[in-house]
Amino acid sequence: EHTLESFGAPATVVEISHGPTVTQFGVEPNFIEARSGKRTKVKVGKIASLADDLALALAAHSIRIQAPVPGKGYVGIEVPNVAKALVSLRDVIEAPEFRKIKSPLAIGLGQNVSGQPISADLAAMPHLLIAGTTGSGKSVCVNGIIACLLLQNTPDNLKLVMVDPKRVELTGYNGVPHLAAPVVVEMDRVIGTLQWALREMDGRYKRFAEYGARNIVEYNKKIAKDSKQEPLPYIVIIIDELADLMMLAPEDTERAVTRLAQMARATGIHMVIATQRPSVDVVTGIIKANFPARIAFAVASSTDSRVILDTTGAERLLGQGDMLFQSPDAAAPVRLQGCYVSDGELNKLIEYWRTARRFNLIPSTESITPRAAAEAAAATPETAAPARPTPPPPAAATPTGNGETAVTPTPQAAEPVEPHPITLTPHHPITPSSPAASNLTQRPLWEELQAMENAEDDPELDDELLPEAIALVRKLNKASTSLLQRRFRIGYTRAARLVDHMEEQGIIGPPTGTSKARVVLPPKLDEAPDPGAEAPGGEDADTAT
Repeated sequence: EHTLESFGAPATVVEISHGPTVTQFGVEPNFIEARSGKRTKVKVGKIASLADDLALALAAHSIRIQAPVPGKGYVGIEVPNVAKALVSLRDVIEAPEFRKIKSPLAIGLGQNVSGQPISADLAAMPHLLIAGTTGSGKSVCVNGIIACLLLQNTPDNLKLVMVDPKRVELTGYNGVPHLAAPVVVEMDRVIGTLQWALREMDGRYKRFAEYGARNIVEYNKKIAKDSKQEPLPYIVIIIDELADLMMLAPEDTERAVTRLAQMARATGIHMVIATQRPSVDVVTGIIKANFPARIAFAVASSTDSRVILDTTGAERLLGQGDMLFQSPDAAAPVRLQGCYVSDGELNKLIEYWRTARRFNLIPSTESITPRAAAEAAAATPETAAPARPTPPPPAAATPTGNGETAVTPTPQAAEPVEPHPITLTPHHPITPSSPAASNLTQRPLWEELQAMENAEDDPELDDELLPEAIALVRKLNKASTSLLQRRFRIGYTRAARLVDHMEEQGIIGPPTGTSKARVVLPPKLDEAPDPGAEAPGGEDADTAT
């Protein structure tokens, strides 16, 4: 109050909220008496303009002024605490606010300036955009979101698709049965992964139309009575660094991300995208418009804050989990201290799910193919399941000596069963796309479709048509890919390979200039001429294109 009065903006502190990172002082502007005796109230904008002066007077690192606080009758002045309090994930997920969310995609975010736990529903967002500089707590937030999802869902209810160009943040989740595919680290496979998600979305909409369902919840309720149908799991796509994708293929990435953000909500496909460079060429206007839920950690400038939140304030955050959360249904962002999940807690959670899958404590969602035990052991000895395994003792949430708390869930006891030999294909993800099939199958990725197309162009198939193609081009005294496509009714790839084979054998010459037509070379001396060949200018009127 004395500091504000010294700057000519008298105000009264009406409320003090002590949070884990900052303390918010709620000040109500007072009146200023003029010489004429007229009283005028201090403007809110005048208090908001004194942020730097207040930081200097209070010897604070950075002060953020919220003028006014939404739903309150005062201005909020947030002063950093001398000592920060640690917000654990367990404190948030055990709070009543988290338990009120009935969605399987509930996530714990942290505590606000009043110390109240804040949770959100990823299915209602329906997508989340996270931005922050290095060391601001962005990766810890992503790990906390993943931990919340793994704690609440089995592999039958949730599938995760992770993209980690850095190769260090998300690769530790490999082996978790929730993964639809191993963590994607090669940049050239990311676009194919997004294309697969688009095909999966279109396929789910077709199935919804068959059952008259509007979304995934209605669809799963309608097929619950049908034992032959498998319920569809939620799919959460987590991309750790959007900037690398936008540098590699900006148009394809923006198109795929935008279409998924616009249409994938009803099908149960949601995205969590993080970036450390929130510039306009990375977080474009189209992408930002389709991500109403956003989290901004500490950024370098107010320009970056406007890009991610459409307002300033993120440049005054303190880092280490201090963030602004913009909810889809909120008018202004809320300041939170994010949840902290240690590496030890994450490792225990990951090892639990790996052990549960290894000992058949959960239904397997991998592709199971009965094979002879000797054949399976010879092909993949490390993946063959052991005979009659003994389930591990159930894990429990126990406090550790260093103040951390293990959040590992307790698995349900299961009788040892004799698993049949299985073959795990880590590079070919499996998702439940076919409801009528007992074994869940995965639609091929973009790279696999390319490999299948190339496999169709077998050399033996080319050899069958090659003699006819040679006879045709010598008869017409011209050759081109389109000519072979019309005459033999084949695809472009196969016709182009026939042209390449004929060029290698010296039947036709290389392309000349801009024309696609090839010159037919005269037969060699040791080669018998084709009786059906004609001189140039035959009766056929086809023109090479």
